[in-house]
Amino acid sequence: MAIKNTAVDVTIAVTAVDTFVYDTRKDSDGGAWRKRTQHTSWYNETLNTATRGSRKEFPTVAVIVAESGTLTIYDGDDPSMPMWMVFNGFDAAWAGPMLVLFNSNRPAEATSALNGIVCLGNISGNDSESGLFAISFLKDSTIRYASYGPQQRIQTIADRDVITPNQAYNGAYTIVNGSVHDIAMTVLPNAPIDSATGLPVPTIALATNGGVSVIKDDGSVHSLSGGAIETISINDRHEFITTPTNYSDTMLIKPLSTSDANLDWNTGLRGYSNNPATSLYPFLSYRQSNTVATPEGFTFSRNIGDDGGVTLMSEDFTNARKSLQAVITSDYNTGYMVGDTKLATLSDTDATDVVGTNLIATSTLDSTDRLASHTYTSGSATFSLTEDSNAGTAAGYVWILFNVPLGKSYAVSIQCDTAFTPDGETRLVSVTTGVDVFPGQGTTDLRTLTFDHNNANAGVILYGSPVAGSTVTYTLSISEAEADRSVNGNGLQVFGTITKTPVATGADLVGYSGFSGSNYLEQPYNSDLDFGGTDSFSVSFWAKKTGNAEGYVMDRSAGDGTSRLGIYFISQTGLSIYTPDSQISVSETPANAWFQCTATRSGGILSCFVNGVLKGTVANAQDLTIGSPLVLGVRFNITDHLTDGSLALFRISATAPTAEQIAKIYNDEKPLFQENAQATLYGTSDAVTALAYDDDTELLHAGTSSGRSVFQGLRRVDNTTDAVTTSISASNSIIVEE
Repeated sequence: MAIKNTAVDVTIAVTAVDTFVYDTRKDSDGGAWRKRTQHTSWYNETLNTATRGSRKEFPTVAVIVAESGTLTIYDGDDPSMPMWMVFNGFDAAWAGPMLVLFNSNRPAEATSALNGIVCLGNISGNDSESGLFAISFLKDSTIRYASYGPQQRIQTIADRDVITPNQAYNGAYTIVNGSVHDIAMTVLPNAPIDSATGLPVPTIALATNGGVSVIKDDGSVHSLSGGAIETISINDRHEFITTPTNYSDTMLIKPLSTSDANLDWNTGLRGYSNNPATSLYPFLSYRQSNTVATPEGFTFSRNIGDDGGVTLMSEDFTNARKSLQAVITSDYNTGYMVGDTKLATLSDTDATDVVGTNLIATSTLDSTDRLASHTYTSGSATFSLTEDSNAGTAAGYVWILFNVPLGKSYAVSIQCDTAFTPDGETRLVSVTTGVDVFPGQGTTDLRTLTFDHNNANAGVILYGSPVAGSTVTYTLSISEAEADRSVNGNGLQVFGTITKTPVATGADLVGYSGFSGSNYLEQPYNSDLDFGGTDSFSVSFWAKKTGNAEGYVMDRSAGDGTSRLGIYFISQTGLSIYTPDSQISVSETPANAWFQCTATRSGGILSCFVNGVLKGTVANAQDLTIGSPLVLGVRFNITDHLTDGSLALFRISATAPTAEQIAKIYNDEKPLFQENAQATLYGTSDAVTALAYDDDTELLHAGTSSGRSVFQGLRRVDNTTDAVTTSISASNSIIVEE
C-alpha cells in the first residue's frame, strides 16, 4: 500500500494504520514552540540516520504516519516529504520498556498531535500491555497511560529505542481500557499553562475497547465504561463525538466537562440512532452496518461515514430532534431531512425511467408446510392454499422468493379472496432488515408494501386458514418502486412509466416527470403521515414548471373532501397548498427553472417558503389523519396530472424546520441543480473507509474502495480514483491518505 500527500503528489510505500496532518500553526502559540527546542536531546541527535532525517527543527507541518510497528514523522514543509523522525517498535524478545511500546502483538492503531505533544495509541489482546503514549517534544519525554495507571518514561526522545527497566509508575488515573482505537485532542478554555512548556495543557479523549477515557488538563483521567468505541473526535463546542462498535446508536455526543458529575453516560449525552422505534435520541437515516469511519466535528455540523455512505448533519442545539441530516451514497443524495422524517424520495441519480411492470414471473417457491395441497407454480400470480388436518394447531403456509435484481426497491401487493384471521400473519419477510414487515391478516383488501431488495432471500410468507380443509386464494404481484431513503423505507409504488432526466446538463441528480392518468407514484396508506390538528409537519420538494397547465405535486385525501392535504400548481408560476380549513396561494414561483418549496405547520400556523423565503402564512388546525394513499404527480382520484412539470427531492416530516433551517436547506441543495453538479460518492462503493474534514478549506473528504470523494456541502467537487483503505487526514489543503 502507499501513503499519499496529495497536495504535492508524493507517494511513500508504507502500510499505514492511521495518519495525521499536524499543522503546528494551529497550536496555542501558532507553532512558536518549535523555536524553543535547542536544549532537547532530539534537536541535538545525529542527523541523517535510519531514524532521523536531515533537519533539526520540528516541521511547521508534520505528517504523522502510524504503521503497525512504526511511528514515522515526515517533513511536510518539504515538497518531497522526507522522513524527519522514526519511532521503532520492539521485537518479540523485548525485555524492558522503551519510550514507545508496540509491535505485531501490540500494534499501533491511532495517532494525533497538539501543542508539541504527539500521541500514539495501540491495542492488544491484553489491554495492560497497550495504551496511550503522549510524546512531549518540549519536555523531551513520554507518559504512557494504561489500564493500571500512567507511567513516566525515563528515556529522552533521542534514546527512544533504548531498552531500560527504569520507569515511574502511578496507580491512579487509569484509562478504562488499554486498547486505544482512536484519539482526539483539544485545548479547553482556561486550560492551565504547563510550566515546563509554556503552553496550555491539552485535553485528550480516547476511544477504547472498554469505553471512553478523557485525560483532563489537570492530569486526572475520567472514564465512561461500556462497550467498545470505534472512533472519537472533538468539535468546536468542546464535545466529544463517538461511534460505538456494537451499540444500537450510531453516534454519541457528550460535553468535555470539567465537572466529574458530568462524565457519565446519563448526563449531558445526546445520540443519533438508526432505530427510531427504540432510541431515546434523535436518529440518523437507515444505516447498513456499524460505523467504520471517524466522525468529524465542526461548527454546526457532524459527519459520519459507514458501510451505507456518508451522513452530513446540521444540529439544532436547542432541540436535537429537529436536526438536519443528508445521506449520500454512490447512487443517491437525499438532500437534507429534518427531524422525524417519514418519507424521503425522488433522490436517485440513475436516469433510467422507472416502470411499474408486474415482475411476478420471476418468483419461485422456496418451501411449504402444513398444507394438504396448493396450486402455486413458479411465477404464479393467483393460487390457492388448502389446509391439512393440523390447521387448528398451526396454519399452513407457502414461502415464495422474489428473484428480482438486487439494489432496487419493490412494491409487493397481496389480495385474498376471503377475510380471515390466520394462525400467524401473512407477511413480507425482508432478510435485509431481519424483520417481518407485512401485516396482512383479517382482510381481503389489496395490501401493498415497498421494500429495498439488497438480499437474495427476500420474499413473502402466505398463510392459509386455521380451519382444517379450508381453501384460501391469493393474488400476488411485485413491481419496481421508487425508494424511500428515510429510516422508514416505505417507498412509492410505480404506476405506468415515470421519466427520469438529469436536473441540469451533466448533473447527477434526476427529476421525475411524465405524469398522467396512467403514470404516477403512490404510497399505500401509511399511518406515519397521519397528522392531528395540533401536530407539526413539513413537506419539502424541488419542482420545475415548463407550462401553464394546472397539476398536482402531491395529494392525500379522504375522498369526500373532509380531510385533505394537497399541493398543486394553479399555473406556471402559481402554487397552492390546500387543506379544507385553509389555503395558501403563491403567485410568483420561478418559471422554467428548478425551485424549492417547503410547507410547514407549527403552532397552528401553516406556512409556505419558496427558495428559502417565506411567502405566506395562515392559521391551520386541519386533522390530517387520512386513511388514504399518498399520490405524487396527480390528484387523489388520478386526475389533474402534472403534465408539464418535474419533481425531485420530495420529503415529508413530522417535524417543522425553522426559517433558518429552510434557508440553509435551500442554499445547500441549490448547487445540486447546477450544470455538471456531482451529487454522490465517486464510483460504485458505498462503504466509507475513512473520513476527514479540512476546516481550512471547509471540504469533506470521504474515502471508499473507488477513491476519495471531496464534498463542498452536499456537492462533490473533486475525486481521486485510487482506493482508500484505512485513513485520511486533511489540513490546509494537505491531504494524506492510505
